Amino acid sequence: MSQRGIGPPDKRYIAFKIKSTCVNQDRPDRFLLPRKIRHHDLEVRRRTQLAQILTGLRDSAIRGNDGAVTWIVPTLTSKGWLPSRVGVDLYGGLSGVALLLGAYVREIHAGRADPVAGIETLSDEVQGTLKLYDDAHKCRATRETRESTKIGAYVGLGSQIWTLLVLGEWNRNCNDEMERARRLALDMIGAVRHQGSDVLSGKAGAISVLLMLASRARDATFLDAAKRFGHELCESATFERGNAFWPNAAKWPKGLGGFSHGATGIGWALTKLARATGEDRFEEVAQAAFRFEDNLFDNDEKNWLDMRVTGGGRSAAAWCHGSVGIGLAHLDIDPFLEAPQTLRVLKRASLATARRGLGWSHCLCHGDLGAWELLDQSIGQNIIRLGMSRDALMAAVLSSMEDFGPSCETHHGFFASGLMCGLSGIAYQLLRTDSESRLPSVLILGD
Repeated sequence: MSQRGIGPPDKRYIAFKIKSTCVNQDRPDRFLLPRKIRHHDLEVRRRTQLAQILTGLRDSAIRGNDGAVTWIVPTLTSKGWLPSRVGVDLYGGLSGVALLLGAYVREIHAGRADPVAGIETLSDEVQGTLKLYDDAHKCRATRETRESTKIGAYVGLGSQIWTLLVLGEWNRNCNDEMERARRLALDMIGAVRHQGSDVLSGKAGAISVLLMLASRARDATFLDAAKRFGHELCESATFERGNAFWPNAAKWPKGLGGFSHGATGIGWALTKLARATGEDRFEEVAQAAFRFEDNLFDNDEKNWLDMRVTGGGRSAAAWCHGSVGIGLAHLDIDPFLEAPQTLRVLKRASLATARRGLGWSHCLCHGDLGAWELLDQSIGQNIIRLGMSRDALMAAVLSSMEDFGPSCETHHGFFASGLMCGLSGIAYQLLRTDSESRLPSVLILGD
């Protein structure tokens, strides 16, 4: 997609820039617990929230003269929050928006969401824009760009591959999604250097996506690549007293727990790789990573310690760093609770999430709709007793959204189109709250 194709900034961009000084000022945090939980008409209210979000997404889209579509969103830079065009990744870019729109169209046709004028057209336009990006990547995929490209499951080539595999299944590959996914994966495999070990943007995320691609494409090339990345992860681990972690000298010199950047996510990816390959080494390092995670549990906090050097709290209850991601990772690799330690981890994670994970935001990454996924499953499987039903949990989330509006918190009230920290993720998860929905989880990259 060319810069010229997007055209000049419109009045929304200009208004955003005028207000940017307000975005960069500190503001008191709101606590988003509902004033009163309303339990009536949950399905009508869920559909109303969805239709409002999709309408806002439609109305805020910016189209270029080459048929491309994009959104202007707040982006954190060294100069503070500034407006910029969204990227192509799953986390906050067009891949995440394409996933939501494709899912919404499917749920409309299944009778689980209300029609919104223009959404099917917008879905086609966004998927067409992704194809423009893929074509541009193919043209400029030199050795130099491959070396600097991230490969993770949420930021990087892995995120684009996972999105294409999901959309391809929904579209029956009518837009050559499988072929495009294979091409991006070959670029990933040909990369000389990779940035990081984590799920978000590094090798652990690439492993999970390559395993899915190898299964879908029935091509051992991608399984071999996943094994290569797995061995590199094992070799780069730091081992202390039987624990494995992956330190970052500047940010977390003593290692980091959690799913998106830490030992939990890497252990999750290595466990899946061990099961796909039968190689004991991957399972051994995964278990060492989980022992590191277990040692971070603090009995006073009743949660896992957050080892980031941020000056914030000692623990977190979120998908990215904290109890939500930890709980979902273990539930994903042991869904039938066959290992005794799985139930122990899930009880700890669910209680920490119920106590500290609600009321800050509604987003997937660190908000109520991320917490919902863990708590809904915990309540449904009787892992914990919270004194509420699954419907009561949904009523609390909807009441909060109605009282305060869908909040992404980090974007300070500005429209954020992204999946993990934006309105697309809120809407996507609201679609998944329907008991008949079979949309894959984006928090553990379901297939």
